[in-house]
Amino acid sequence: MRRMLVLLPAALLWACAEQPTQPEADHNLQPANRSAAGVDSDLDGFTVGAGDCDDSNPEIHPRKAEIPGNGIDDDCNASTVDVAVLGTLTTANFDTGHNHADIIADGTTYNGLKFETDRDWGMYYDSNKGNGGTRCLYDNAVDPGDVLWLNITKSDFGDFRFDSIWIGATAGNTSLMVRGYLDGVEVETSEDVDVSFDGSHTFDWSRVDEVRFEAETDLFSCFDDFTYASLEP
Repeated sequence: MRRMLVLLPAALLWACAEQPTQPEADHNLQPANRSAAGVDSDLDGFTVGAGDCDDSNPEIHPRKAEIPGNGIDDDCNASTVDVAVLGTLTTANFDTGHNHADIIADGTTYNGLKFETDRDWGMYYDSNKGNGGTRCLYDNAVDPGDVLWLNITKSDFGDFRFDSIWIGATAGNTSLMVRGYLDGVEVETSEDVDVSFDGSHTFDWSRVDEVRFEAETDLFSCFDDFTYASLEP
């Protein structure tokens, strides 16, 4: 009986040592995703207090590289405004270099731009149908057949920001489909652009390398003042 009295406390001590310690519940804890200066809600490594200007988006934080032209303060630094790298706007008009009724053949480079149509003969050069009675590129009415689309790229095929273009009304279509492409992929679309009046049409597309104007039956419009800004690759 004396031996059993010695072993029993040792067994109890061993059993107690093997039991895991359970932490006490802290009823004062707040949700892990609370928006506070000391909490990284989007798990990007930065808190609001550390300079994260959008703690709901892990793609926005002080060490993020600024992405030009996306309209977002990616690096939370107002001094790196991405609008500043969008290039200087250039307006290409068609007031010099050709005579009335000249044909601007497909593939022609003119004023820093290159033109292609669905017809081999290209576009027609008009002396007075452009903006304010100036010269313009016109649907070629000399040869038979309807021009259904016109592509405009830079002569070096580089990327650009497409700002606006002046389109003159004609007896043809009253609306056009305008598409923007980048590396062969359509990235911008404007449907039913009203061309029933003479005037400028603003698009403000941030990055394309090709703009296409499409008509259902015949393009039959006058194009002038193509305004764009060259962009770095």
